[in-house]
Order: sequence, then C-alpha cells, then structure tokens
Amino acid sequence: MLDHQSIFLFKEFNAFCSFCNEEFASAKAMGDHLMMCGNKTDQCPNCRKYVRRAIFAYHYENSCANPDAPTTDDQTYQTEPHSGKFTALFY
Repeated sequence: MLDHQSIFLFKEFNAFCSFCNEEFASAKAMGDHLMMCGNKTDQCPNCRKYVRRAIFAYHYENSCANPDAPTTDDQTYQTEPHSGKFTALFY
C-alpha cells in the first residue's frame, strides 16, 4: 500500500530539454516541447549548414553526415523517367 509521501513522489516530474535545457514539470509538456525544439535548426560550425537539433550530434560527430539523405544501397525515393513524379520504394 502506498502512503501519502510515496504518492507525492510519483507526481513529481522535473526534467530538462536536452536541446535548450528548459525545465518541465510534466512528461506531456516535455514531449510537446521536444517535438518543437528538436525540429529547430542550429548552424554546424564545421560545414556551416543548418541542421535539425534532433540529429545535430550525429551530424557533427560523423564528419557532417546527413542521416536523412538516401544512400546508393537503400534509396527511399526515385523519380520515374520523364514524369517528375516521386515513387516511394519499400525494401
């Protein structure tokens, strides 16, 4: 059985955004914020491109790699000849 002190501990939630260090008192508020904050961009000091905060660490630590770019082995989209339309390919 939970006592009043234990219930109070379950209600407490203090967390900080890993991108901007803003503090949040609820998981919902933090989740909503992370969707917005992670999609903001910061300029990479190496390549000077603007990179989403959600992938910035990966980009910076991997010689300015873009994890969203299709590779030659696993292309997500290809154009149909002469139509200009995109076709999604699933492997």
